[in-house]
Amino acid sequence: MHDHIFYDQVVGFMQGVITAAPDIVKYLVASNKLLIYKEKELVFTLKGLHQYLLSRGCDVDYKTFRRLLYASDLNTRLAPYGYIISQAHTHHQHASTSLSKVDTNWYTLAPVVACP
Repeated sequence: MHDHIFYDQVVGFMQGVITAAPDIVKYLVASNKLLIYKEKELVFTLKGLHQYLLSRGCDVDYKTFRRLLYASDLNTRLAPYGYIISQAHTHHQHASTSLSKVDTNWYTLAPVVACP
């Protein structure tokens, strides 16, 4: 798979979360507990995001997926929508207690909050 197609799939999914696209919301509501959707925000693991992409025909193995994701400009591409992906805070009910492990970390897709 070409990298730009992979990035388009990831960005398309994130745009679907942001706009509450019915097909994506339906998937998230029915999904496993690795993707948690609430009011145009998403808390997720990398494994959960990868599983979604696999269900949509992505043919990238997990290790390559992780490498491509970390090398991407995903937050730059989400900025025009006013959203950013960041590591979930440890107080979040679904956050991992071990924040040093990429595969067990939880991430959030949420609106950027401006500092006063």
